[in-house]
Amino acid sequence: GSIPADIGTLPNLTWISLRNNQLTGAIPTSLGSLNGITDLNLEINQLSGPIPIELYGLTSIRNLGLYDNQLTGAIDPAIGNLTQVENLTLNNNQLTGPIPATIANLASVLDLSLGNNQLTGPIPAGIGNLSTVQHLMLDNNDLSGQIPSTIENLTNLEQVRMWGNSLTGALPDLSASPNLRVYDFGGNQLTGEIPASIWNMPALEEISLWDNQLTGSLPGAIQNLSTSLQNIGISGNQLSGAIPPEITSLTNVF
Repeated sequence: GSIPADIGTLPNLTWISLRNNQLTGAIPTSLGSLNGITDLNLEINQLSGPIPIELYGLTSIRNLGLYDNQLTGAIDPAIGNLTQVENLTLNNNQLTGPIPATIANLASVLDLSLGNNQLTGPIPAGIGNLSTVQHLMLDNNDLSGQIPSTIENLTNLEQVRMWGNSLTGALPDLSASPNLRVYDFGGNQLTGEIPASIWNMPALEEISLWDNQLTGSLPGAIQNLSTSLQNIGISGNQLSGAIPPEITSLTNVF
């Protein structure tokens, strides 16, 4: 069934979780009337249609979960009004169009997940303003252009996934984020050398750079890799030189 429109007539609601059901139809615009709501979890359903612009007026919301639905249309620039949101998960839908520049206004966001959609255009440079973000997931879209250098300003990153796009230019140096565990830029059109700093990052568990146009060699500094590193994916590039013997101690190299 569908979400009833009169759900928006319950003004004292602060938390709604309808996740993991078989809900269909559109997200009611009346949800935008729930000004005190902090958590709205509608993920893992079969909801369709665009994300109502009214949801972007819920300025008190901290968790907005819409992933694993069949939502379509563009992400409205009004998304920048969600300055209190901490977890914004719109992944695994059919969203199209660009990432709005107003995404830079999400000053509290920890988890920004926009992966597995059909988003196009460049990554806004303002993404470097998201000083709190820990999980930045833009994977499996059709994003293009260079990765903004402003991403190198972020210090709290734990996971960055941008695989499966059409990104060009150089890989970012994310050494300012000492807690980075996942560095995933595979399946793009990136060029240049792998940043030397990556081999000295203490928390890395995964480096995925497969199917790009990267050049250069793997440095001897690979011996400095974190003992927590489990996966290195560097196939399908234009790397040259010898394979450092230290790489043989890793459990999964592809």
